[in-house]
Amino acid sequence: MWLALAAVLAIGYSYRFELTDVVDRLRGEIVPYAAVTTEDGAVRVRAHRDGHFYVDSRVGDRTVRFLVDTGATSVALSPADARRIGFDPARLNFSRRLQTAGGTVRGAPVVIRSLEIGSIRLRNVRAVVNEQAMPHSLLGISALDRLGGYEVRDGTLTLRP
Repeated sequence: MWLALAAVLAIGYSYRFELTDVVDRLRGEIVPYAAVTTEDGAVRVRAHRDGHFYVDSRVGDRTVRFLVDTGATSVALSPADARRIGFDPARLNFSRRLQTAGGTVRGAPVVIRSLEIGSIRLRNVRAVVNEQAMPHSLLGISALDRLGGYEVRDGTLTLRP
């Protein structure tokens, strides 16, 4: 019995990096919001059952779930997410007019100092805080353009550093 346990531990230790990849891949399949980092530093996200791509990101020390939106000019924060990461909507200047699928809304320009998606780190990302409530914050072109590239294939979004 002890010999079998020692063998399992030795094999587990020998294949620890491969097992980490398997665990990351399983997490990406089970939790579609999870960003899975590949060996080459790219980040992969599986499509949600509604067909959209959502990704949990770190903004400062908080987690924000973004809807990836290539049609959005900039990162757009919901008022609730803005509050959680330290912006006070009551003190912001809603000076920009934004054209959205739901019509024209006002937005307040802000800068997100640190935005992390898996292993990808972006600094000083231009964003707007939407004056109206929205179901999800949007990860738009002002962040996506800072990447090395992105593509969708077989229900997976790949973000390249």
